[in-house]
Amino acid sequence: MKVLRWIKNNIDLKIWSVVLALLVWFHVATERTYDITYSANLEFINPPKGWTVVGNPPEVVSLRLRGRGKQIIFHRIFGEPEATVELPKTKSRRVRMNLTKDDIILSRKGELRIVSVVSPTEFHIAMDISSKKKVHIDADVEGDVRKGFVRVGKTTVTPNEVELMGGRSKIGKIARLRTEPIDIGSETRSVERMVAVSLPEGAGYRCKPDSVLVTFAIEKKVQKVLEYLPVVVTKVGSRRTARISPDHAEVTLEGPESMIDSIKPGDVRVSLDLSGKGKGSHLIPPKITIPDHFEVVSVKPELIQTDIE
Repeated sequence: MKVLRWIKNNIDLKIWSVVLALLVWFHVATERTYDITYSANLEFINPPKGWTVVGNPPEVVSLRLRGRGKQIIFHRIFGEPEATVELPKTKSRRVRMNLTKDDIILSRKGELRIVSVVSPTEFHIAMDISSKKKVHIDADVEGDVRKGFVRVGKTTVTPNEVELMGGRSKIGKIARLRTEPIDIGSETRSVERMVAVSLPEGAGYRCKPDSVLVTFAIEKKVQKVLEYLPVVVTKVGSRRTARISPDHAEVTLEGPESMIDSIKPGDVRVSLDLSGKGKGSHLIPPKITIPDHFEVVSVKPELIQTDIE
C-alpha cells in the first residue's frame, strides 16, 4: 500500500521527470556523429554545349554519409538529399567517369558530409549531339467507362504536336509519342484534363510543352424503341419465292443521350439473309444494321417464320 501511495503522490511531477529524462537522452544520443549508407537519386548536369546524355546512365548512387543524429533524422522526415554530378566538357560519344566524393553535389545536405562513394565508382556515359523535332501526340486512354455510360466522338489532344529534344541519333527514329495513361474506369462525365507526355525510355529526352490537354465526351446511355420496322428479304435463290411472318419487327436501341432523339426508323435496317436456304419452312433471326455509337438491346420477334417455295 505504501508503494501505491508513493506512486500516486505527485504523479504529475513523476511523469514530467520521466519525459524530461527521455528528452535529455534523445538530445545526447542525437548529438553523436553517425555514419550511414544512403542511396540518392543521381542526375548528370551541364553537358558540353550542343550535346546531351543518352542511353541509360546510373540513376542512383550509394554514398557513405557522416553527420549528427539530429541531421540524419531531419532528412529522413523532411526529404532525402539528391545527388548531381557535373559532366566533363569532353565532346565525345562515350565518356569515362571515375566518381569520387568530390564530384558529388548533394542537395539539402546541411551538416551531412560525404565520406565516400560506395557505388558506382567507374562507368561510361553515352553522349550525342543535341537535336529536336516535332512529334505527334496520341492520348493513352485506358479502361472502359462505368456501366450505363459511353464515350462519344473523337478524343482531342491540344496541342497535338510537341517539340521533342534529345540525342540526334535517337529522336530521328521517333514519329509519335503518347501521353501518360488516363484511366476512365470511374468517369461519368466528359473529361478535360492536362496530362504529361510520356517520354521515351533513356536519358536526355525533353519535350516542350511537357503536358497536353486531353478532351473527350462521356454521356449517359438511354434507350429508344422503334416499332413496325419493315423486314427486307435478301439473297433468295433463283426461281424461289419467300413469305415471311411477321413482315415487321420492333427494335430497342441504346446509345448516347445527345444522339438518341436523332435516330429515325429509316436509320435502322432489318433484313433476312436467305442464302443457302432451301425450299421449306425456316425460323431465321433477323440481321439488324444500325448507325455508329448505338447498340441493339432487343429484337422482337427474335426469329421470323420464313416459307420458301
